[in-house]
Amino acid sequence: MGGKDFRLTHLDKLYFPEPGYTKRDLLAYYLGVAEFILPFLKDRPLVLHRFPNGAAGESFYQKDIGEGAPEWVHTFVIPSESSGRDTRYYVCDDLATLLHLVNLGCIEQHPWPSRIDSLEKPDYVFFDLDPTEGYEFDTIVAVARRFLKELDAIGLRAFVKTSGSRGIHLWLPLERRYSYEQVRTFAEIVARVVHDAMPEETTLERMVDKRPKGSISLDYLQNSFGKPLATVYTARPRPSATVATPLSPA
Repeated sequence: MGGKDFRLTHLDKLYFPEPGYTKRDLLAYYLGVAEFILPFLKDRPLVLHRFPNGAAGESFYQKDIGEGAPEWVHTFVIPSESSGRDTRYYVCDDLATLLHLVNLGCIEQHPWPSRIDSLEKPDYVFFDLDPTEGYEFDTIVAVARRFLKELDAIGLRAFVKTSGSRGIHLWLPLERRYSYEQVRTFAEIVARVVHDAMPEETTLERMVDKRPKGSISLDYLQNSFGKPLATVYTARPRPSATVATPLSPA
């Protein structure tokens, strides 16, 4: 593919038991949406979330590409302060790499909010609306609309997508001039404004078991260096094989 040789394996392995989708089906999906998802992956380090035995099996996160990767894959080395060694990340710039990653069991794609030519400067900030057990979908829609209203009041336009799970994500594009700390602080300010306006419907509690039942958690801390978010059009490891999908702002 594009002059790059690679092998796809175990194509009939069941990846989503409920609808009966196999690895072949997942590869076909990503082939079909490649022109839409690749611009959101290009030039960004990827954190792999691998499901070797499908969505119902055990999974693990992988940052360093490890051994056995094709020689043609684009990678980028980032020094790790915590481990004291370099980490070599995949960078998914083309269809061959995307299908290679899916073949490794990467059901979902998690790119960084910053690109390799300016790692310290993210080019979007996101608002992760994560519902707790017992929530009503109308509630999360109302919270998302409140975010859009507050952002619009200061002249900013955000874009909305489903998380592919239960939540909603709002993405706000940025000029690449702000640090992760500045971006995270801005996200916190907006989240607190929304929480003050909707205290019964939302929570800023970090501990999952302490969040009020039925509330929407406003997670702003994910806007941090090295912490990616499931990108637009990515499949998610949910029983019914859901996808993170763009929504109309209406």
